[in-house]
Amino acid sequence: MNPKQEIKLPDRMNTFLTSEHFTLQSARGIVNGEISSRVTICFTTLSSVIIASAFVAQIPEMNQIFLLIGSIAFPLIIVLGFYTAVRLGVLSGMDAMYIRGINRIRQFYIQSAAEVEQFLLFPPHDDDRSNRIYGGWSPASLRDNLLSAANAVVTSNSIVITVLVGVLASGYFTISYFQFLPIGIIVFVASCFLHYLFAILLVRPQFQVDVYMEARFPAVTSKEKKSPGG
Repeated sequence: MNPKQEIKLPDRMNTFLTSEHFTLQSARGIVNGEISSRVTICFTTLSSVIIASAFVAQIPEMNQIFLLIGSIAFPLIIVLGFYTAVRLGVLSGMDAMYIRGINRIRQFYIQSAAEVEQFLLFPPHDDDRSNRIYGGWSPASLRDNLLSAANAVVTSNSIVITVLVGVLASGYFTISYFQFLPIGIIVFVASCFLHYLFAILLVRPQFQVDVYMEARFPAVTSKEKKSPGG
């Protein structure tokens, strides 16, 4: 048995940690609200610029204006998309920290009254796998990234970068769209890679702190269960 489970916990901790539990749940709601609002602002702005550009592109006499719009508006959209993706990464990290804190409090509930564990839907552990289960994420990290809001922004932003480079190349260097296709694929892949690289450099260091990453109450794996008995 874990030595921590043998400690007699003061009754007043119930009030303290229950309040902390509700505070963390409220913080998660605020984080998810900001995620929704930032994604909405990013895609609404992108849609508005695309619609305005489409109207201008239909008038042959306004080709120069179309290039001017593409040279000014789309770079601003790209900057907005980049900042949005980075902020979504920060918010995702904050949400993961709040989940870890909530799961630690669930462990307190189990230590205070072990019989309550059978009524809890989510695991009272703060390891990464337990956090993903409570957060509704798949254990496969690749799938998590592909289905995340940040990845949607990164993909859209990379498409905008590729289209902008294609439009500028076609307008200034008279390159056809078919000739630009292989270059466009390279630009798209490179853009996605750079987005993820900057996200790792800017976001991850903020959460590489022991108190945030430490699993104080990890779940017991099947291998660990078998080891005592040989």
